Amino acid sequence: MATGLSNGTGGYDGEGGYTYFWTGKEVSAGVAWSVGFFPDTDDAILDNNLDKSIGMPVRCVRKLVISQLFDCRPETVLGL
Repeated sequence: MATGLSNGTGGYDGEGGYTYFWTGKEVSAGVAWSVGFFPDTDDAILDNNLDKSIGMPVRCVRKLVISQLFDCRPETVLGL
C-alpha cells in the first residue's frame, strides 16, 4: 500500500500514490537518502535531497552494495 508521507509542515501528501522509506545513509545533518516507490507506474527512485523533517516510514533491510542502488526495482532495493 502506498502510504505517502508527512510533508514536514503538519500536512500529509501522496496517500495511495507513493511510498518513501528512509535509508541509513545521511547526506548532511538535515538531509538523508531515501527510496521512493510509485506502484501505479512500477517506478522507484533513489533520492538524496529530502529534509529529515519529512515524516517517512523506516524499514530495516540488509546493507546494499552501491551497484544495487542503481537497479531500483523494489525486489532489488529491498533484497526480496
